[in-house]
Amino acid sequence: MKVISKDRMREIDTRAARDYGIPSVVLMENAGNALFRAISENVPDYKRKRYAVFCGSGNNGGDGAAAARKLFLDGVSVMVVFVAEITDASGDNKTNFDILRSLDVPTVLGTTARECEMGLPLLDNYDVIIDAIYGIGFRGEPDGHITNVFTYIVERRKTHGVTVIAADIPSGVYADGGRAGNSVFADITVTFGAPKPGIVDYPGMENCGRMIVAPIDLPPALLGSNENRESMFTDNDAVSVFIPRAADSHK
Repeated sequence: MKVISKDRMREIDTRAARDYGIPSVVLMENAGNALFRAISENVPDYKRKRYAVFCGSGNNGGDGAAAARKLFLDGVSVMVVFVAEITDASGDNKTNFDILRSLDVPTVLGTTARECEMGLPLLDNYDVIIDAIYGIGFRGEPDGHITNVFTYIVERRKTHGVTVIAADIPSGVYADGGRAGNSVFADITVTFGAPKPGIVDYPGMENCGRMIVAPIDLPPALLGSNENRESMFTDNDAVSVFIPRAADSHK
């Protein structure tokens, strides 16, 4: 299976639009569908759970917003937590945020330390947290109030058994390897299109829990290209090369 770097994945997204006519808003919708499908297939009795979806203002937040919409329209209890100024969002992200608001999906703001202090306790009875704060473009350390959000997510998972599902990559993990001093730990990471180097090797792999590689209809010619130089050896690869030996054979 190909492992695709941050810059290469961005190039694939650009070429999907330029060479194949697949606009980014379609890919974002497909990512939301993939995240929703992973939830419905992997969270036991998922419709009876309550979901807190943490969204940043970038593409990762747009993916989370699309998934939140699908959960809401499926009759599931959802609260969206905006941790960035969504008025600063543009393009496909803003489109998905605007749809949430037009549907009256419940939201809470956590864009400052004060808003986090007031808003996060409202989520204490929620069963599942979806992390759609930072995507593959993140590098460095989280902003001040985001540190509070990360701490809240980590503590709810650790002390209350809340299930954490990361969209594409756990926030705070660097796509090409490494992680911030403060980062989100997930039970499931739904990575879109292909794994990224930072989630198939330590330390970032420790943050991921179980990884689900979800197709979002990126052209196979782009994903399988020889320009994507890194690969990982999977269980399926092992099965394909394993030759069963006769029970009475010698080694």
